[in-house]
Amino acid sequence: MKKTNRFLAYSLFLAQGLMANNLNGTTGLIQMPNARVNRDFSGSIFYSNAYPYSNYGVNFSVLPKLEVNAHLSNSKNKTDKILSLKLLLNPESEYLPAITYGMDDIWGDLSYASKYIALSKQISYFDFTLGYAIGRLGGYNQYNKYANNTYKFFKDLSFKDGNFFAGAKFNFKKDLNFLLEYAPIDYAQDVNKPKKKRKTKLNIGLNYNITKDFSTKLSLLRGNQLAFGFSYNYDLSKKHKTIKKISSYNDNIVSNLSNNDFNNIKTVELENSLWISAKNNSSFYDVSALLKATDAVKNSKDKDKFEYIYLDLNANDKKVFKINMKELEIYQKKDISNTYMKNAVIVENDKQKLYKEFLNGKKAQNITQLKDYGFSYDIMPSTKSYLLNDGNYLYTKAGINLNLSYTPFELSSLNSTIYLPLYNNMNKLDNTNGYDRYNKVYLDKFYLSLGKKFPNEYLLYSNIGFLSQKYFGVSLECQKTFLNEKIGFSLQYQNVKPRVKNKIFDTQKKTKDAKFINLYYQLSKENNTHLGLRIGEFLNNDKGYRIELSRTYKKFKFGAYFSRTKNDRQKNNTKGFYIKIPLGKKYFNNAKRSAPLYFDSISNFGYADFIDFDTSLYNKLSTENNLQIIKKNINILKQ
Repeated sequence: MKKTNRFLAYSLFLAQGLMANNLNGTTGLIQMPNARVNRDFSGSIFYSNAYPYSNYGVNFSVLPKLEVNAHLSNSKNKTDKILSLKLLLNPESEYLPAITYGMDDIWGDLSYASKYIALSKQISYFDFTLGYAIGRLGGYNQYNKYANNTYKFFKDLSFKDGNFFAGAKFNFKKDLNFLLEYAPIDYAQDVNKPKKKRKTKLNIGLNYNITKDFSTKLSLLRGNQLAFGFSYNYDLSKKHKTIKKISSYNDNIVSNLSNNDFNNIKTVELENSLWISAKNNSSFYDVSALLKATDAVKNSKDKDKFEYIYLDLNANDKKVFKINMKELEIYQKKDISNTYMKNAVIVENDKQKLYKEFLNGKKAQNITQLKDYGFSYDIMPSTKSYLLNDGNYLYTKAGINLNLSYTPFELSSLNSTIYLPLYNNMNKLDNTNGYDRYNKVYLDKFYLSLGKKFPNEYLLYSNIGFLSQKYFGVSLECQKTFLNEKIGFSLQYQNVKPRVKNKIFDTQKKTKDAKFINLYYQLSKENNTHLGLRIGEFLNNDKGYRIELSRTYKKFKFGAYFSRTKNDRQKNNTKGFYIKIPLGKKYFNNAKRSAPLYFDSISNFGYADFIDFDTSLYNKLSTENNLQIIKKNINILKQ
């Protein structure tokens, strides 16, 4: 028992320092990795300089045991884009070390690619690491052996032509660590070689946490080269406190709601029904807030008084829940059936309609008039970048989107977006379309969206108008989901005309069309991971597929995609990743929409082109409102 307590004590003491980055941005020592992986949905933004290289980028745990490092590496007028993965195979226990498998630079050439296995173990105030690496980290450049084919290198499971590496971290204090490592890297094989020859394979360094989230590193490499780095650590899974503002006519229920992290609370009673208008800043899912609200009522002195609860969460999507308390209690006492949402909870998008039903032609005291005219707007940043293999390498277009929307009835909306440019260096690109180079205020979108429900839960969405900055036309999509939205299928058709670049409402004469089969599959309900596949003919008459993998976590969404298409002239591959960050108060919990950041690596512009919508199959199902995820969160709350 004493040993176990001592192990836990050391773990708590070292926890703040274990997740430091190496100079390449991966969790590790100085230049070599260790077997540590950041906590789920946490990571760092980093910069380092170790001549002749300077690195800057993002380290992020996209899954509980998977860490991704995406950064740019500059050296002598050349910039390389580097994507690395690190998977925790076995977490550390009292007697066994942590074990990880990592792959560096998986989408570049083989000049800097590596694969490795690392083991790390805490012993007292030391954190020891031992590993074996092949590639640059192992001291052997694999460029010629695999004919610069990165795929063949990582596919080969043999561990020949590698070297061992080792290191240790000693914790002087909670915020100060001493680092020592043996690094077998052969710098003479690098494309850009250091000015001074290596004196030793030992590197030493210090890591200091200036604040809880900001750290710096100073190192001596090869016995003759100083290096330094900075990193800002973040943890997006943290909960933030909220300030509650209470205004109500039922103090007992309001007190319980306040204790369940609701604020801006108002209630209206009418016979056996209760209307609750409130916000909940600790629940990222509608159903989580719904159950917290019903628990607040059931734990009040009036728990048997109300048969129906009407819950308005003041959300931007205008949804109001009507809850049958008896039905809800029945389903909470046993396993949740597939008809849970239909029998116990009714979701209504027309707030005025449900409020009239609540009143039922009667008058009640202390009523606050609700007004909802169906008009909404928001102002969002917009950023898109191309990562290309040329001199400038990174091209970015950044601006502000003013989004306007009017919703007259369910599944319908009139949408428009006005774009205000702030920064654009894409005018330096010769092979991109003129739309990306356009740098004036313009009408990005103006279209009507109509949805129609059919028997057997088929949905048809039609969008017509100026669908994007590039196209005017119509898009039709017929959707069908199975197994409570675990699987989805749709047929989609788009017929458009290109817009004239410098005129708002003019279009070109030629038309383009696209035809797709869209498939969706929920990979993991526990981790909210999703897989999408789009197969068919794209808008440039190129045929092929696009595959997308994403994860949604507390209204954040990040993903990666790859497309392969071909036409009569050539083949084309497109790959990239994106992050959608919700904007709103109190740590994004009240966020109305998400601001996307896109990073594309494109060989030929215009290929794999299509128009995407929020109502598209994949975008709809890969959110926190997926029924499978809702049921998971209900079960978590029940437990």
